[in-house]
Amino acid sequence: MAEEQVAPRNVRRKAKLAFLGRTRVGKLSVSFQDGVAIGPNSIELFALVGRLGRDANLLPFHFLKWPLVDIEHKDRVMIKIKQHFDFPDECNKYVLKQLNATWKDEKGDLKREYFISFATREDWIANRPDKVPKDQWTVLVEYWKNPKTLEKVGKSIINRKRHKIMHTGGSKSFMKHAVEMEEDLERDEPLGTPATRLEIFRMTHTQKDKTPINELCKEKMDQMKDLVDKVTEEGSSMYSTGYDDIFTQVMGPDCRDWKRCFERATFLR
Repeated sequence: MAEEQVAPRNVRRKAKLAFLGRTRVGKLSVSFQDGVAIGPNSIELFALVGRLGRDANLLPFHFLKWPLVDIEHKDRVMIKIKQHFDFPDECNKYVLKQLNATWKDEKGDLKREYFISFATREDWIANRPDKVPKDQWTVLVEYWKNPKTLEKVGKSIINRKRHKIMHTGGSKSFMKHAVEMEEDLERDEPLGTPATRLEIFRMTHTQKDKTPINELCKEKMDQMKDLVDKVTEEGSSMYSTGYDDIFTQVMGPDCRDWKRCFERATFLR
């Protein structure tokens, strides 16, 4: 009998870090705007953050939540990053956020490939990924199969189904979109005028033909436009009244410590 062919798994490829050779003669400077990395060297920064955030030896995976990761581990990674990049210390919080996201995503990838694919503890342990130390993997397996964890996963699935649309901004950060808007000669606002969240939302939630992604998105955009028109008719300056106020009136208040349309995706419920 011919040997059955198994389809190759989709494995995340490691980012090439050839740019690190340039840092031997000097650190790469990274610009930040409103606390978000922008500019030509930001891509290289994200690449290194992605590599380090997925390293279980630097940021151990047996810590179940990011706040529980020892500060010594985080400091060690930040030192490695700052060996190659130059940016203000006040931007460390942003870089740590990116490390947190990468670290969390990697654990999610490991769960999908090495945990969900099997059904017994013996199989989970036997198929441990090589890059994860045995003691860390054992902790993850015990956590993932815990009934309380499974209950949380079920609730998360329900919550994700409530998200009606996703943005069309691609992998580029919203802040990068905003910076490019400021330099867009075809934009209605004067060159260099900061992009508003209303503009960013419209641009990142439309299709190639410039129409909204769906009816709910169109409804939100129309509500924003109506409020802008109302303020303009009253003779007030939009920049003094606040585009942010209109955005939050339509979309609701921001959550926790991040600002929608500047740091993360905007979800519509």
